[in-house]
This record gives sequence, C-alpha cells and structure tokens, in this order.
Amino acid sequence: MKRKLTLTIDDNLIEKSKTYAKKQQLSLSGLLENLLNHAVNKKEDLFVEKWDLIFSKIRHKTDNDLESMRYKYIKEKHLV
Repeated sequence: MKRKLTLTIDDNLIEKSKTYAKKQQLSLSGLLENLLNHAVNKKEDLFVEKWDLIFSKIRHKTDNDLESMRYKYIKEKHLV
C-alpha cells in the first residue's frame, strides 16, 4: 500500500533531484522511495567483511614488503 507524504526540501535540491530522476527514468517519488529503501534495509557490514578488507591490503605483499612495513612500524614506534 502506498501513501502520500509531504516533504519540505530546498528548491535547488528539488530541481537537481528531478533532473537526476529523469536521467534515471524514474519519477521523483520513485527515486526517493529507492533511496529510502536502500537506507533502511542496508545491513551492517559483517565483522569478517571488515577484516577481510583490512587484510586484503597486505595479502599480496612479498616477504620483503612485509619486512619493510615491520621495520617502518618499529622505527616510528621507538622514534629511531
């Protein structure tokens, strides 16, 4: 079931939103509905996904790269 909703939005944003919606072949209502659906149904990133992203940055490093990173960390830690 759909209902009407009245919103107060800046004039400039309304015009830009209408233009964007038209380019996407959507009505302004359809665009807002899609954006709101995405916002309220967005699931929090899983713990594993967060850590996978962090470790993916070092996954393809060579031993020399990792040793350089370790040396740099120790140097900064001990202000050498």
